Amino acid sequence: MQKESEIIKEMASKSDCVIVGRCADYVLRDRDDVFNVFIRADLEKRVKRGQDQYNLSEDDALKLIRKTDKVRASYYESHTDQKWGAPGNFDLIVDSGRLGLEPAADLIIRAVEYLNEHSRKEFN
Repeated sequence: MQKESEIIKEMASKSDCVIVGRCADYVLRDRDDVFNVFIRADLEKRVKRGQDQYNLSEDDALKLIRKTDKVRASYYESHTDQKWGAPGNFDLIVDSGRLGLEPAADLIIRAVEYLNEHSRKEFN
């Protein structure tokens, strides 16, 4: 985790970037130029997507999702002493199951563009 943290910090200091996972919200928590997003969806929609995208049975998709969530939560919580997915750790939580993937991505992009156009000082 130490090397990952160093790489994440280095990347964030060099240029704009998108970092998925790896406790990046926690690693970069002291920076005020970071926008943390958590993307979620209801289990039913996640299972359906797993079936469609990976050609899995409903049972196999459900097992994979539960296993993946458990691993993600364990990794995050063991390295941060915080709860994985806790709303207080994020600036925006997007329901991709309700919106769809493309509209969810568009929403995130629009939020970042808005913040780039307006000083964060306006909101402090």
